Amino acid sequence: MAAKRKYWGLVTPMPGATLGEIAKQYEAMGLVGLWAPQLYGSPFVPLAAAAMATSSLKLGTGVALAFTRSPLETACSALDLDAISGGRAALGIGTSVRWWNERWHGVEYGKPLAH
Repeated sequence: MAAKRKYWGLVTPMPGATLGEIAKQYEAMGLVGLWAPQLYGSPFVPLAAAAMATSSLKLGTGVALAFTRSPLETACSALDLDAISGGRAALGIGTSVRWWNERWHGVEYGKPLAH
């Protein structure tokens, strides 16, 4: 017997009421969780809003940029999201592309693996 597929939704920053309704719809559809990419803002804020509107969706940063905030700030934000959501947070971090880091965020990209 084939395993049942597990699907995740995607959210970005938007008005809170809209985000809450979308998150509720995703949960009602049986999705496993929501990903919030760091494209137009922090991924933690929309996921915190989704946490308040849902009770079972997992909430993942997909992905939070590793070099644009301190490691402590990233850890604290992830811990806050996990506490707000009752243990439903999943932290995804990554380097992104050199251009975003250096031109948009003003941080040195360097050698990502060593960084």
